Amino acid sequence: MSKSGPSRETVTRTGDRCTYTFEPDSDYFKPHCCGRSTKTEKRCVWHARVTDKPGELLAADRIAGRTVEPRDTRDRWIGQGGERLDGAFLRGATLVDVRLADCTLFEADLREANLQGTNLERTDMRGATATGASFRRARLSNATLKEVDLSEADLRGANLTDADLTGANLRGADLREANLSGADLKRADLRGATLQGADMPGTDLHRANLSGADLIEADLRGSRLRSANCENAFAMRADLSEAGLRGASLGGADLRKADLHEATLREADLSGADVSGADLTEADAREADLRDVEAERTRCNRAEFAGADLRGLRHYGASMEGAGIDDRTELGDRVPYDPEWSGSEDPQEDADSDGSGDPDGTADSEDGDAPGEATPDDESDHADGPGDPDAEGDEAAGAEAADAEAAGGAGTPDPEEVTDLRKAAESYRVRESLARDNGYPDLQIDAYLRRKDVRRRQYREDGRWLRWGRSVAANLVTRHGERPGRVVVAGLAVVLVSALLYPLGWARPAGGDPLVYPDDPAGIATTVAESLQFSLATFSTGVSSYQPVGPGNAVAAVEGVLGPLLFAVLVYVLARRATR
Repeated sequence: MSKSGPSRETVTRTGDRCTYTFEPDSDYFKPHCCGRSTKTEKRCVWHARVTDKPGELLAADRIAGRTVEPRDTRDRWIGQGGERLDGAFLRGATLVDVRLADCTLFEADLREANLQGTNLERTDMRGATATGASFRRARLSNATLKEVDLSEADLRGANLTDADLTGANLRGADLREANLSGADLKRADLRGATLQGADMPGTDLHRANLSGADLIEADLRGSRLRSANCENAFAMRADLSEAGLRGASLGGADLRKADLHEATLREADLSGADVSGADLTEADAREADLRDVEAERTRCNRAEFAGADLRGLRHYGASMEGAGIDDRTELGDRVPYDPEWSGSEDPQEDADSDGSGDPDGTADSEDGDAPGEATPDDESDHADGPGDPDAEGDEAAGAEAADAEAAGGAGTPDPEEVTDLRKAAESYRVRESLARDNGYPDLQIDAYLRRKDVRRRQYREDGRWLRWGRSVAANLVTRHGERPGRVVVAGLAVVLVSALLYPLGWARPAGGDPLVYPDDPAGIATTVAESLQFSLATFSTGVSSYQPVGPGNAVAAVEGVLGPLLFAVLVYVLARRATR
């Protein structure tokens, strides 16, 4: 309450006049005496402490009542027909037919009163108590309701345009279809209030408490909700376009299909919120907390996420074209659909950037596409290169995307029909594109490799063993074209293994005896050195003074094929990395 303490009042009888005197401790109003006529020795009908007063008596006394002349400039705003009704006792009263426009009801008791359709325009009700009162379809435009207790009140369809509700208690109030455009609700308590379909464009809700409020389909365009508490609010299909939500708390809020186009969500807390299908196009979510947010099929085109915490963001099917991130943006190592994801609070660190953390000891390498490059034939499969021999297209994934597009979706199939592995692969692809568009090659490569790991898992679960095997082989050789060192290691392994096989009598110098391991250690080293020389020559040029013998012909043939092939793969990998 804005006043410093309870008002003082005196009631005496002088002749047939009610001498109830309202003496507020606030200096906004001067004390005044009621002065109405009374037919009993008690107070007038407005101040008598009687519940359930009939409207006809109040209306008659309102018409016949004396309008107190303003005592100084502070009271001169009272319009024509206005009247000082401060301190009125109207608990349970019926005021449907009573005109109260331009009046003051400072600290009035309106608990359980019926004011349906009543004209309360420009009325000042500061400090009043209206718990459980009915203001259904009442006209309250430009009314002053600062710190009024309207908890559990019925305000359905009420007109509150430009009303001052600063600090008002609207907890549990029913404001369905109410018109609150331009209203001032700073610091108002709207916990559990029902605002379904309310018209609230331009409303000031700075630091208001909307925890658990029902804002379904409410119109909050351009509203100011800075530092507002909207935790666990229900705002499905609400229009929050261009709304100012900086520093707002939206944890656990239901914002499915809400319009947040160009909304300011900077430093806002949306952890655990559901924004599935929402429109965040060009939204400013810098430094926002978006941990564990459900954002499937959300439109985030050209949204700004610099410094935001996106760990645990479930963004399968989301569109993030032109979205911005920076070095401070937290994405986490894995997406939530990934079986290896361990939660947004403690993201699992990758023990080996080359894929040693892969549970199968291998990683998916179904194709040799560059990170972030998408084609319709995949979640995503691309054109293959020599470092990744899996050239098959993913017909199933392509069909899913085509079906979703035909159904008017965002290019993704129905989430209920898609496994988490497919969602993970698509989410990593979105992350690849996001990293590429913002110039973060390391992040792009990491997302690309994780997508491949997930796709390998999918091959195994689907029983596509041929593709799985080819993926394993490609991963071991090139790590999806991202690790040239693996190609070198593979080549050295081929040379060394062949060099250890030739001294089994499988190779000999021209015109000499076959190479065999001698009994003395010194001779073994010499023999292996000769065999290694032959193996290197066979691997690199195919020309040597030694000749394969027996099974050595097969070994030499394999080595002669793998040598040029691995050289070509190495050139390919190096060239792609150099041109990225």
